[in-house]
Amino acid sequence: MSARMHADDVAAAGTAEERGCLPRKRGRKRDDALDQQILEAAIDVLARDGYEHMTMDAVAATARAGKGAIYRRWPSKAQLVVDALARSSATEMPEPADTGSLRGDLHALVDGRPKKDDARMLRVMAGLVAALPLHPDLAAMAREQLVEPRRLRQRALLERAVARGEIPAGRDLDSLSHLMPALVFYRQMVLAEPIDQDFLNHLIDQIILPLATAAVPADSSSAISGR
Repeated sequence: MSARMHADDVAAAGTAEERGCLPRKRGRKRDDALDQQILEAAIDVLARDGYEHMTMDAVAATARAGKGAIYRRWPSKAQLVVDALARSSATEMPEPADTGSLRGDLHALVDGRPKKDDARMLRVMAGLVAALPLHPDLAAMAREQLVEPRRLRQRALLERAVARGEIPAGRDLDSLSHLMPALVFYRQMVLAEPIDQDFLNHLIDQIILPLATAAVPADSSSAISGR
């Protein structure tokens, strides 16, 4: 009878699993340490070889990981590169703090960035920018995962300032949210000059704040409305 009861229990369990009452067996747990090892190796190889010459074989060798393990996590080189940059501490941008004023919010935002320029990361970003026009898939992923999240955080500061009355209603917040990263990029990548505290203070106090808070001229019929 015990054998019969065991068979009935197995059948009942199978039926319950089919109905979703019991959890199905899961695959092997993902190794977060290996993920980080691969991501760091990807940045190392990207800095050394550039995007065009970067290979998954080189990343696997640097990470001391199987190529299959890499492809199971990132099906393409573009996905690996963008994810590595998005999760790198060198490109982190903190959540926008609410200090009570636009000036305070902007300074808090830049105070949270890495204090020193990473020469390796600058080489990586320069090589990535050069590759974007040649690889539409890479460009689309970079915009979605790297550019837009950072721009939207800056826009959130501007929207709060509008709500406080610091920025006039109707100001073009989209263009303003592009301005700071555009000027930082130009200084780093074109002028090859450091992003130091003096530059950031000047950028906020002499450029961003005056443009954001200036009154809209009464006869301005060509002003771009905020979106």
